Amino acid sequence: MSNMFDLLKIKTNIPIKPDAQSLQIAPDQSTIVFENVSFEYVKGQKILNNLSFSVPSGKKVAIVGGSGSGCPH
Repeated sequence: MSNMFDLLKIKTNIPIKPDAQSLQIAPDQSTIVFENVSFEYVKGQKILNNLSFSVPSGKKVAIVGGSGSGCPH
């Protein structure tokens, strides 16, 4: 891949269910929770290892690294 926009061209194996019910949330009372998230670009070289955190409603979180600390490709 040459850039992040190439990701939009990738077809997924996730089935689309047109009859699925919409998720109803209350934006002023919602929290996003990540529990034990791990990620690696290269197998065996974890970038995130069992990371857990929550983002309360109305708040923003950014995870950043130093220049060049992302994908080695």
